[in-house]
Amino acid sequence: MSALLRVGVAGTGRIAQALVSGAAFAPEVRIVAVSSRHQAAATEFAQRYGIGRAHQGADRLADDDDVDLVYVASLNHLHHRDVCRFLDAGKHVLCEKPFALDAAKAAEMIAAAERNDRFLMDALWSRFLPSWQRVRSLVDDGAIGAPRSLSAELGFASTDPPHGRLRDRGQGGGSLLDSGIYPHAFASWFLGEPERVHAVADIGPTGVDDETSCTLTYASGAHAQIRSSFRDALASAAFVAGPDGAIELSPRMHRSTRVVLRRLGRDDVVETLPYEGNGLHLQLTHVARCIAEGRRDSPVMPLAETLGILRTLDAIRAQIGLRYDTDAQDQ
Repeated sequence: MSALLRVGVAGTGRIAQALVSGAAFAPEVRIVAVSSRHQAAATEFAQRYGIGRAHQGADRLADDDDVDLVYVASLNHLHHRDVCRFLDAGKHVLCEKPFALDAAKAAEMIAAAERNDRFLMDALWSRFLPSWQRVRSLVDDGAIGAPRSLSAELGFASTDPPHGRLRDRGQGGGSLLDSGIYPHAFASWFLGEPERVHAVADIGPTGVDDETSCTLTYASGAHAQIRSSFRDALASAAFVAGPDGAIELSPRMHRSTRVVLRRLGRDDVVETLPYEGNGLHLQLTHVARCIAEGRRDSPVMPLAETLGILRTLDAIRAQIGLRYDTDAQDQ
């Protein structure tokens, strides 16, 4: 690998655009190639962002010897196929959320990374923000005692059409695997994998969840309330509490710059923690460092945790009756 981590981007949608814009704040990486199903889209994207090579199709990007890592930003239902393809071609991979549609596919992706001795990570970029890192350090330092209660939500009133990726069952749509990923990742970070799940949802006319609410309970006695929505503009905050206090991640929780520590009998401690650009560069810097150190898994967003989150989401989907077209194909 060269001194700079050379990154290829698989996809030209909004999140791919955001990552490439964010990469300007990550001197450790260089975006060198992009691919799309359509050559015209890849070419336009490359010209807009000053990227050297534009490929038609993932196979050509996989064959590009001057790419070290591929950021997979294809449609949800294609993540499993594309990640395995790039790993088998010897590339490291950063995969956009949702990592996979279910835990079984995630396990196959992880096995491909192990088989090829390549780095693989779920692109849960929020976990690398200063605000999320501050909450983590406060909990680790015992500021609130052992976490026992957590609440997190993220939602907005979507105007996406029925055939758009957010609401198309064939593309793995629904709020649970979109906005719901963030609050579930927040809960997993502090409480681990739940022992029991109780979920309810509003299933929309396209067969995916417009809104899902769930209660997670843990062997430790802790519990979490999680909500995701495409129907309502939720407050979109998160908090974690213990016997000695609570920590709030102010709205919107996935891109928050404000942390509040509340303890009985003391003044609130409010911290503002800004970051450069859109914040997506922070995960790129982390990935570049991991690969330079020879790591194949992230200590901040480990694959075992990604797999655990997807097992939780599988259990929720089973309860609310959310099935994807690929579920039938896998039977």
